[in-house]
Order: sequence, then C-alpha cells, then structure tokens
Amino acid sequence: MVDILAVVELIIGLVIGFSGKNIYKTSPQLGGFMIGGLLSTILVITFVAASPVWIPIAAFIGGGLVGALIAGPLYMIIVVLTSSLFGGLVGVIAGFFLTQQGITRMVVEGIFNFSTDITPVQLMMMLVFGVAFGAASLRFDEFMTMASTGFLGAFILTTGAARLFTPMTALFTDSIFLVFFWAGVGTAGTIFQNQTERE
Repeated sequence: MVDILAVVELIIGLVIGFSGKNIYKTSPQLGGFMIGGLLSTILVITFVAASPVWIPIAAFIGGGLVGALIAGPLYMIIVVLTSSLFGGLVGVIAGFFLTQQGITRMVVEGIFNFSTDITPVQLMMMLVFGVAFGAASLRFDEFMTMASTGFLGAFILTTGAARLFTPMTALFTDSIFLVFFWAGVGTAGTIFQNQTERE
C-alpha cells in the first residue's frame, strides 16, 4: 500500500521548496492550504492508529481549508513562523553538533533520525535560532522566506522520499546521502526562487 503521508510530503515539499516565496507572496491562501493540510495529516496519521485511506485525505482537505482561511490576514505571521521553523531546524542541527562534540558522522546521522527525547542543549539551540531567524524575517523577509521555504520544503521532500523510496533502494536509508540530498535540494530551491524573483 502506498504511504499517503509520504506522497503528500513529496508533493508539498517540492512545491514549497521551489515556489514557496511566490506562493506566499501572490497566493498566501494556497501556501496556507498546503501547510495546514500537511500538519493535519501528520497529526491524524500519528494519533489515529490504522486509519482508512480516506481519513488522512479528509484531514488534509480540512486542515488545508483552515490554513487557507487564516493565511491571507496573517501573511506576515506565517512568514515569521516559517523562518522560525527553519531556525528551529538549524538549532537542532547545532544541538546535535554540540552534544556529539563535533563528531561529524554522528551529527549527520542524527539529523534524519530525530528522537523524541530532545536534550536541553538542543531545546535551547532550537529556541535561540528560532527566535533569531524569526526576528531576521522582519527585516529581511524576502531572503528569509526564500531560504526557509527552500530548506524546509527540501526537508519535507526528503523525509517523504526516504519513506517512499526506501523499499526500492537502500540509498534512502543512508543518513549521509539524505543530508547531502536535503542540502542539495534546499540550495537548488533557494537559488531557483531567487532567480524567478529577479525575472
């Protein structure tokens, strides 16, 4: 059976990673629909055991509609939250680096193998970077939106691809490959958004 959440993550990650800023700027409702749909689907799949296929689909549509309704009037808040989420992700990586005493392979392997046990160092770094990136988005909103949507979209796409393609190839079980894949897609998405913005 196809992993519905993985497919949703793959599509949304691709769209957000390469068109995030344009979507937020020209059609914030569409961005709100995708983010709201993704979050509600994750919640349903996480907390509703063995749910039929139609439940995650209904959750995606319902959450997406709610996200679309609040996205228009809360555009700047969504930009700040997106940048804060990106900052939190950077903070997690920085926390891994500090707690693993800079052992590169252990840091890389930990990025896509999140544990529910967040260390105090990781939590502190998540808060610090989250607040810093959120504040930076108020002054550099265009760049922060491109970077945050580029790398967050790439992260969503990578997690979806890892679950979807692992049965086909063992490459997607390798943490080193996943990190380079994420960084490459995130960089490509940010550059693509920047180029389309100039045009």
